[in-house]
Amino acid sequence: MTTPGTQLVSRSAPPSRGGAAQTGTWHIAALAERGRTDAPVLLYSLNDYDKWFGGRVSYGQRDAVETYFRNGGVAVNMIRIVGPAATVATVNLPGAASAPSLAIDAAGAGASTLTVSVEVSGSLFTLKVFEAGILLMVSPPYASPAEAVNWSNDNPYVRVRAVGSVIPVASAAVSIAGGTDDRASVTDVHRIAALNRIPSGAGPGQVSIPGATTSAAHIGVALHAKANNRFALLDAPNSSVTADLVAASTAARAGLTDLEQTYCFLVEGWAYIPGVAVGTTRTVPPSSIVAALMAARDALTGNPNDPAAGANGLPSYMLGLARSNWSDTDRGELNDVGVNVFREIARSQRLYGYRTLVDINSTEGGWLSASNARLRMAILSAADAISESFVFSQLTKAKIAEYNGVLSGMLLGYYNLGALFGDTPEEAFVVDTGTTVNTPTTLAERRLSAVIGVRMTEFAEIVYMEFVKIPVNEELT
Repeated sequence: MTTPGTQLVSRSAPPSRGGAAQTGTWHIAALAERGRTDAPVLLYSLNDYDKWFGGRVSYGQRDAVETYFRNGGVAVNMIRIVGPAATVATVNLPGAASAPSLAIDAAGAGASTLTVSVEVSGSLFTLKVFEAGILLMVSPPYASPAEAVNWSNDNPYVRVRAVGSVIPVASAAVSIAGGTDDRASVTDVHRIAALNRIPSGAGPGQVSIPGATTSAAHIGVALHAKANNRFALLDAPNSSVTADLVAASTAARAGLTDLEQTYCFLVEGWAYIPGVAVGTTRTVPPSSIVAALMAARDALTGNPNDPAAGANGLPSYMLGLARSNWSDTDRGELNDVGVNVFREIARSQRLYGYRTLVDINSTEGGWLSASNARLRMAILSAADAISESFVFSQLTKAKIAEYNGVLSGMLLGYYNLGALFGDTPEEAFVVDTGTTVNTPTTLAERRLSAVIGVRMTEFAEIVYMEFVKIPVNEELT
């Protein structure tokens, strides 16, 4: 079976199904007090987090999300992790004579602190949802349970189910109760399964399971990144022992191909931020800071090939590091195995490494720079979005020329930003949609292809990527 759409078949780069979304988005799977487990929620502030996923809990990653936003992050795309036996809190609202009427479920699995009341006026009823006595939502007046079902779609708190045909009787606030998140049973398998529910259509960006430091978690995040055209930020163990970090790199590399390693950024830099109480601190994983630095740099320059490290990698919301006194020998050893670290220089902390996990001597050693890997992500995403716009097009010479022109325009934009190198655009990139790429045979099969080549560093060779458009009238079986 061949599905209409675009296929990205790259030379030195994997297939992608990303969209043209913000490259600074941080995609994460994390434990939280409440919230959706079936699909991610896009958050633009800490207030959004509190609305969708509840308050700060010791087992959650609210602190990491706060750190991301306070350091210039733009958007978090988060899905909640729960255990295999998680259940949803619920309450039944009966009608007259205890006849079935409505059921109100929490929006996600886990214990609930929500309550719901019913007000009745004549033949109409209204629902109100509370938390700790604070009114969160009020429904419009409805004449039947069926009418109320769609009211709660895609809200952070509840879902309404019609279990009967009569309206509910009036009632004071009653608890939505009985749920559990089963977080004690959560393993890396469940963490990765949750992460993989973030679809490729959510676009590119960085991806993490914040605070996860096992090799299984690292490998799972890396595979997700490659499959979905994202860049994996992997938290190294919070250890001051160099050998522990070398072991983390060795274990991750052992479970990944050279190409998969180019999608990984292993970072040590567990940090202290101000605590909730005066005079206290909280510890956050380094992925939250790196994600923010990358997002802030992208927002400032529009150039994913501009490293968010050194003088460009200065977090504004950080009190200190769990370890900052790495010796030159330590840093050299860690750099050789693909571990990036934070350093304290002139009483400020900064990211002092910007390389992928791949070995420089490997077959994919050309992707050593995290800047190049992230630019690859951005170009693949942009080219995919462009190619999608041609899926339903007739393959004429004019349309092929248009396809070439739009791809070239996108690459020219990156060249003008300084992301591609060459004295002229012709030296920096090439787009080939000619007869060697689109042969009479492929055109007869109604397949439109483009090969693009880009020079991501001043002295590097051009890297080639191929994009294939599959027509809508392709036979589906």
